[in-house]
Amino acid sequence: MAKTFRFTDEEEQALNEVALKLNRDLVKAGKKPLRDTEIFHEIIKQTLLDGIIEVNRDGIVKVETKK
Repeated sequence: MAKTFRFTDEEEQALNEVALKLNRDLVKAGKKPLRDTEIFHEIIKQTLLDGIIEVNRDGIVKVETKK
């Protein structure tokens, strides 16, 4: 399995927008901002490691986070 991950332009833009919003909110809360990689690792943790990923009857991949 590859250790690197290549984002599409659309994915990279979405991550940048999320990072800006999250970091703005973190700073307002008195916390330190996160790097893009830290945010991506948290997304992986909450979906791939702690979430549920399955294929429905229509062959569509569904991702759910545990609450």
